Amino acid sequence: MNSAAIPLYYDGKTSAGQPVDIITHEKEMEFHFTFPENGFHVVKEPITINYTGCTTAHVAEHLYVYINGSGAEYLAIPFTHPSYLTIRDNIIHANPSWFGRLMNMHVGVLAFVFVMLLVGGYFAIANVVPWVGLKIISPSQEKLMGDKLFQAFVDIGETDSQKTRLVNEVAHALELSKTYNIQVTVLQNKEVNAFALPGGRIVVYTGILKSMKSGDELAALLAHEASHINKRHSLRSLLRSSAVAILISVALNDASGIASVLVENAETLRNLGYSRNLEREADASGMQLLLDNHIDPIAMRNLMLRLQEAYGKAPDMIAFLSTHPATQERIDNANAFAKKYRSREYAVNAVVSKNWDLIKN
Repeated sequence: MNSAAIPLYYDGKTSAGQPVDIITHEKEMEFHFTFPENGFHVVKEPITINYTGCTTAHVAEHLYVYINGSGAEYLAIPFTHPSYLTIRDNIIHANPSWFGRLMNMHVGVLAFVFVMLLVGGYFAIANVVPWVGLKIISPSQEKLMGDKLFQAFVDIGETDSQKTRLVNEVAHALELSKTYNIQVTVLQNKEVNAFALPGGRIVVYTGILKSMKSGDELAALLAHEASHINKRHSLRSLLRSSAVAILISVALNDASGIASVLVENAETLRNLGYSRNLEREADASGMQLLLDNHIDPIAMRNLMLRLQEAYGKAPDMIAFLSTHPATQERIDNANAFAKKYRSREYAVNAVVSKNWDLIKN
């Protein structure tokens, strides 16, 4: 073989390269040394090098194989050497990039990793968008948003004007919010449901009013929904449910697109569920509002029990329980909260009492 095509091994201890014969295997290569000394051919003990951990560089028609991290020990292989391609490919195969390692995975593992990345990305977006939105959206902007959502899907023709007036008088007789002007709309609908929109609007169906037995239970419903508004749960849940679409609109610098996304998701507010923690928070805040308004907080427990009773009679009509599940834990918590204040005297709220009689008749 032409001497120019002979690989040279540099051991990192001397500056001179040592000619080597290379025998390649699947996972390693052997260096065999034969050099003249005092008229004889001296054979040195061979060295075995594993491909794993080796790195390569192409310089001046040579492939440089660096054997350790320091770069002091390396092998210089001419491009014309018959083992050049084999050694290069074996090193690449033994030391794949992160993408190469990913591609070498079993298809099932690869699919699992892909799904986990998608799920992780979605939950990251679903948490970041609401957090940012709550920081930058003011209460006045939130009210405008809630008004647009209300206009988008509430059929004014379904409004029960008399009950809307009576329930609003109850809401205004109570101190439900220091930040938002609470506005209630009663819709003629047999469904047992009520929900809060961002910015102060509460929608109540006549179906849920028929399931109640007292004005205090109505006050409990309003206090619970107002707590969702005060704590911005409605806005947070809406932003979370629309997070991916909102992020795309932001990326495209389409401000009007954000509003469109929210309006397109308006219908989902009928069935917009809250997490267990948000419901627990709204219960506690709602019962505190009842206390502040001199109403026995046991009304919150009674409301939950009443809805459970109604659910047993017509489960398909109780949408409220799908979004505000009256779990035994919530009922027990409401009962425990009320027990702490059972010795307190509560005055009858004249507006609540009078308007409730009119609502039920």
